Parts: sequence; structure tokens; C-alpha cells
Amino acid sequence: MDVNPNCPDAKDFITFCTDCIKENLKFSFDLKSVKDMRKDMVFVRQKKIMKIIADINKDIKKTEETAKHLDKANYFYSFWDRAMVEFLEETKLLIHTVINGETEEHKVVGIKRRKCGHGTTDIVKRDKSFFHSYCEMFGRIFFLKERYLPVETFLCRNKTVKSKPDVTYRFYQDPALREECALKEECATSLLFIKVKDTAVKTNTIDAPLEEQVGLKIMGQVGCELIAASRTSVFWPNSLGIICMETKLIFVFLKRSQDHYRSIVRTKHESGPTDGEGKISYSQPFDMLNADDRQKMADLLFWLGCIQDYKNYKFI
Repeated sequence: MDVNPNCPDAKDFITFCTDCIKENLKFSFDLKSVKDMRKDMVFVRQKKIMKIIADINKDIKKTEETAKHLDKANYFYSFWDRAMVEFLEETKLLIHTVINGETEEHKVVGIKRRKCGHGTTDIVKRDKSFFHSYCEMFGRIFFLKERYLPVETFLCRNKTVKSKPDVTYRFYQDPALREECALKEECATSLLFIKVKDTAVKTNTIDAPLEEQVGLKIMGQVGCELIAASRTSVFWPNSLGIICMETKLIFVFLKRSQDHYRSIVRTKHESGPTDGEGKISYSQPFDMLNADDRQKMADLLFWLGCIQDYKNYKFI
């Protein structure tokens, strides 16, 4: 997808934002090292914690200073510094939460079902895990605003598939581009989804197959989410997602032809072969707590944050 033509300097804007992340978000530590602090004597653990907290406080101070020189008339700058400070404060809480062993995977606390077209839609209410909330806050520093969509069921090769992403980012499409997407409603488009799991990545290298990094069960769930997301994706017939394993993010992208998409969503009353195939590409794990990894993700995440709502281009 190209940069919106109504925003010719979007590339320069994203480059500037990426530099802001590099200069203002310098803290870096490993989650495993924090978990290992549980074994330390109290005074040793406190000394290590205070060193990390001091680095985070430096970033907060630097962010607040940088914000004084930003043009708050720019839509994105108007909330960037607040998102940065909230993320940094949440990072401090992360340290204490992990040391105290209080991170738990979110639980479903209620489901409300309603009819929707040819299928059903479930409105799912969940208790958020800490990593769920932390992932959302991380997205906000790149201007990404989570929008909760209803959970849907649909047929895929005559099997009922249910889409239950943990975090969804909606995309409000420019009406001039609507014909490029297989959607009938302008505001029904999805940009990105995130599947959050409170388990560590099994191996930290891109050379390992994705199922070895996240496990077969999670891989199956993500595959279903990618198929479901493609139905309303701005990248149709492809789709983009992220697997969040504790603080590490793995980008996943489903690429397939329109014929392949149509062939797998045929109902049992429609006949025909399965045309083509889909391919899932994935990135190495990137750690939200690692300064170098944040820098590697910044360009893509800022681009996604900027295009999430085309109306806000006029503020750049």
C-alpha cells in the first residue's frame, strides 16, 4: 500500500517520529533477567530494580522535555507524549508485577451472542492480562488506537471458524479507495490484530519454524485469525497480525490470491477445487523492552499508526 497522496511528507514525518523513539526511549532490559531477580537476596534485587527504574525515569524526563517543542496542533503530537509517559510508567509496574508473579492470562468473563447476517456475532468481555494491557500501551506510542470489534463466526472449507483476536485495530478507509477492498461498509475494515499469550517464545531465532517458536496450538489459533482477518482486511485478500508472547512481538502476514480466498470460503452448496495456496510469512521476535528491537519495529508501526485513520492525514 502506498503512502496517501494527500500526505506527501508522510515519509519525513515517520522518520522524525522514529528518531524521537530512538532519543527518548532508551531503557533496555530483558524480561528473563527480571524473573531471575526473584532468586536474589532482597538488597541485591532492590539495587538491580532501582538501576532500571532510574533509566526509565530519565526517559520520562527526556520525553517531557521533547514534548515542549512539538507542535500540538498536529493531531499525532497532541497525545504522543502522554502515551509515552504512560508506557514508561507501565514498564515500571511490569517489573514489580513480574517479580511478584502476578501476570496471568486474561479470562473470558462473559459472552453475549447475537445474529449477524448469515452467521452469529459474539461480544466477548475479558479480563485483560498484564501483557495484554502492556501491548496496547506500546501500540499507542506509535499512534495505534485499539478498536474493539465483535467476534464473528464464518465457514471455511465447510468448517465453522470463530475469530477471537485479543487486540484489533480498525482502519477507517478513504472512500476513494473503497473499490480496492472487498467490503461494503466503509468503517468495517480491519488493519491489524494481535494475539496475546502470557508464555515466552520457545526459541529466539527466525531460522526456526514459527510453530517451534510459539507452539502448535498458538500457531493454529493465529492461522485461523489470519484467515478471519483477511475477510475485512485493508490488505485483502491478505492480512497482517502480531503474536505477542509476553513482551516479544512476532509479525505474521498471510499472502494469498483472491481465487484462493474465494475457494476456501465456499459453502457446502458450492462446488469447485481449492485454487492456489496461502503462505504465512513471519518476522524474528522483537522485544518491546529492548531499545534496538523497538527501533527496528518503529517505521512499520508508525506507518500503521498514521494510516489507521485517513482523516488525520490533514494534521501532518
